[in-house]
Amino acid sequence: MFDEYHYRVELHAHTKPASHCGQMTSDELVKRYAAVGCHALAITNHFMFCEQDAENYVDCYLRDFTLAQEAGKKYGMTILLGAEIRFSGNDNDYLIFGIDREDLIRIYPMLSGNVRDFYPQFHNDRNVIIQAHPYRGAHADLFPDALDGAEVFNLHPNHNPAMAWAAAFAEAQDHARSQGFIISCGSDCHTEDVVGMGFTMTRSLPADTFALADILKKHDYIMNVAGNLIIPENSTALHE
Repeated sequence: MFDEYHYRVELHAHTKPASHCGQMTSDELVKRYAAVGCHALAITNHFMFCEQDAENYVDCYLRDFTLAQEAGKKYGMTILLGAEIRFSGNDNDYLIFGIDREDLIRIYPMLSGNVRDFYPQFHNDRNVIIQAHPYRGAHADLFPDALDGAEVFNLHPNHNPAMAWAAAFAEAQDHARSQGFIISCGSDCHTEDVVGMGFTMTRSLPADTFALADILKKHDYIMNVAGNLIIPENSTALHE
């Protein structure tokens, strides 16, 4: 039954110059993901409050995404809009899918606050908010009531993602919510050597970021981590 999940989707990737830590342009990133058989690629560049005009900031932010979309047409890949946001209060990062330009403009001033205030104001039926690498570095403050999920499998090779802690946290939240917590996987790709380290495997190709959010909310996916299939306990693949 797992053969149905044959679309490879990358949920966490960065480009330059939108992300200062990214080392590949949008075209380079998309080209390399196409070469490893990726079907859909989420561009999740860093998105932080920096006291600029919201519309100008967002338009600059979206340039890399637009270039990635153009590259996607060239290389035959679907490009999805995401963002890795950070609030001024701490160093936690959050992946958001199911957003558009107007959402980003709305999100921008909220980043001067905190995720606990942000979540009830912004969260709706078409988006998902996932904590990226929840235990990277030190024990970060976690606010499970302001999350739809956690990136348990963050495959960035130069950081310790503390996957065991992240998995225990996600499992506890999933049981508390009767299997409603999203467990995600992403390469956190900044450099060429990380391309394709891990994929979210879906049985339908998400046409856009909103379709991706819907797939995640329905748990209709499995994960491929460095060639090994990981099936979350709440995956639709196990319950049909």
